Amino acid sequence: VSTQSTGSAVPGSPGLVWNSNGADGYEIAEAVGIPRGTRIVIQLRDDAEEFCRKDRIREVLQKHSNFVGFPVMLEGAQVNTVDPLWVRKASDITDEEHVELYQSLSARRDSP
Repeated sequence: VSTQSTGSAVPGSPGLVWNSNGADGYEIAEAVGIPRGTRIVIQLRDDAEEFCRKDRIREVLQKHSNFVGFPVMLEGAQVNTVDPLWVRKASDITDEEHVELYQSLSARRDSP
């Protein structure tokens, strides 16, 4: 896994590159000249080919990033569409949003 990310929204600040082979720990180094944002590059074993499919990547991203407070994008489309309700006032949350949260966490289509 290789991750390239800017460390700050401050223009001209250095970015970081995080590398790991998945077995022996990881390395972090400064990177110069990378654009703002994060780019993740994953090299898969031959027996993990299912993770090359766009629908499978979307499924994994939604499962593990659905409540992240910033947009997670896949090919220009946002995949984490559920707002984290716990950061909002209870009086601002609708019954429909409660149901959506329940369905998202339980992988069910019924109502609580």
